[in-house]
Amino acid sequence: MEYVTYQVSPLLKNEISCYWSLETEKNDIAITERVYSTGNPQLLFHYGTPFIQNQQDTAIVQPSSLFSGQYSSHCDVTALPGSGMFGIVFHPFGLRRFIDFPMALAYDSVLEFSDIFPQHKHICPIIIEADNNEKRRDIFESFLLKLRKPHPSRNYLLSQFAINTITTNIDCTQEIPSLHQLELSARQIERLFRD
Repeated sequence: MEYVTYQVSPLLKNEISCYWSLETEKNDIAITERVYSTGNPQLLFHYGTPFIQNQQDTAIVQPSSLFSGQYSSHCDVTALPGSGMFGIVFHPFGLRRFIDFPMALAYDSVLEFSDIFPQHKHICPIIIEADNNEKRRDIFESFLLKLRKPHPSRNYLLSQFAINTITTNIDCTQEIPSLHQLELSARQIERLFRD
């Protein structure tokens, strides 16, 4: 099994945390891994044998392209011989710069790529059939740069600020003065992340 990470373009580093790939050889054995939530949504493309996702007593073959939202617990996935997956890890607020999809709909869910980008499902086979992962990254970055809204919305900026503030504070249970400077209440922050 080979796991590799790839550089993110400086133009997208505020929205994308990293790219990664995982490949198994045709003669490898099936490998099951427990996947824990990081709080980061991901887009995943299978260019080899799709993974099996094990939930409760059910094994589900993952679709060739999928969106994995934020999870409240772990799940087990099995990489079969000949698997190949390319992943895009977004910052928790990163997708807001490209789409207006309510992230609450993806909580504890795996959705098809077309559920998130309904007008752009044509890009999936292009990414999957690319010769290598550097090309997959380049195709995806070009696609995202065309979709990116020229000016970040207020919700995007507030989400980015709130996530960065929370992740850099040791004690997140106390009031954060900077949120008051933005004239936001706890309820407004809750609505921001629910939408």
